[in-house]
Amino acid sequence: MEWLLSLFSGRVRVAVTCLYPERFMNICAESGIAFSDLEYTDGSVILVTVSLKDYKRLKRLFGGRFAMSAVRKTGTPFLLYGIRKRYALIIGMAVCFFAVWIMSMFIWQIEVTGNEKISTSRILAELDSLGVRVGTCSFNVSQDYISNEMLLRVPELCWIAVNVNGSRAEVKVREAVKPPEMADSSTPTLIYAAKGGLITGVTVLEGQTECAVGQTVSAGDVLATGIVESRLGGHRTVHAKARVTARTWYNTEAVTPAERSEKEYTGEKKTKTTIILADKRIKLYIDSGISWSHYDKITERRQLKLFGAVLPISVEKTTAYEYEIKTSRADDSAELEEYLLNSVESRLNDGEILSASFEHGEGDGVLRARISAECREQIAASRELTEEELGAVGLEQST
Repeated sequence: MEWLLSLFSGRVRVAVTCLYPERFMNICAESGIAFSDLEYTDGSVILVTVSLKDYKRLKRLFGGRFAMSAVRKTGTPFLLYGIRKRYALIIGMAVCFFAVWIMSMFIWQIEVTGNEKISTSRILAELDSLGVRVGTCSFNVSQDYISNEMLLRVPELCWIAVNVNGSRAEVKVREAVKPPEMADSSTPTLIYAAKGGLITGVTVLEGQTECAVGQTVSAGDVLATGIVESRLGGHRTVHAKARVTARTWYNTEAVTPAERSEKEYTGEKKTKTTIILADKRIKLYIDSGISWSHYDKITERRQLKLFGAVLPISVEKTTAYEYEIKTSRADDSAELEEYLLNSVESRLNDGEILSASFEHGEGDGVLRARISAECREQIAASRELTEEELGAVGLEQST
């Protein structure tokens, strides 16, 4: 902070010639003149740094007593004094500041945050149709109107705020969360086996049990029915609910090429720079082609700012890195096993792998791996009772 104040107020490095430097310092202290960076050059000359205001006071107090000279002058006042007759420079600076002030009234950068499922491009496209785009005057943006219109045009949003700070517009959004679907407990259903297996546990919460522990079932077999006997005689229907666990088995195979291709960078690179003025692109290169067979491209874009204001100018650098394809022997046994385990786990319904064994082989240019896994999982699934199933016991399907 002191450095910043001295930059605007001006500082002077003063050389004072006197036989008694202590006397000079005592008079400065009595007069309230602050100095810093005291330095003795020889027995009668000292160097001190004072503000421009105190330098003028020193000249009045000690002009006839001691020999003083300004060694170095720094700060804004001396800079302005030095260019006071350079009219072209002064006019250029004034025009520059005026241009920056005018440009700060327009939006040159739009940033969207908070969106996960809704694409940024869709939000920007809707904002563009409402007049909010790069180059729009910030005074013409009605934040309340934009927010209300965006909620109507993008129903997946539940909240949006458009905050314009100078030449930067920050769009904050919140996506709507759909309410959970209400479970239908009135429709008569039955429970069937989604997968085949050996039943290890049966818990029927509603309905009539049609299976037992230790029984082997196939996919589609009925495990519990929603047709139960009525206390008044006959049958009635309920929404069957049950949890049935069973031991299941999976046999899955995966393959991968026996040879692996990898990138090996050569160290060669080419960089192309483009200046972007609003929506105009100015290329700072002549040859746009790249003769390399294999290369990666990385593009970096930097928005220019002046005194914190975003300018409608950005610099885009595209760097191409050459690489060669190297072929090596693959040893992906562990990766294949991990892939197969993940594949089996993804197919389980609230279950776990109890044991797994692997077989490996090679042929026709590929590596093979096969898993035999024993699992325990929940196999119960529900469906609505059909008209034929209800008619078999003299019931009708409700509409």
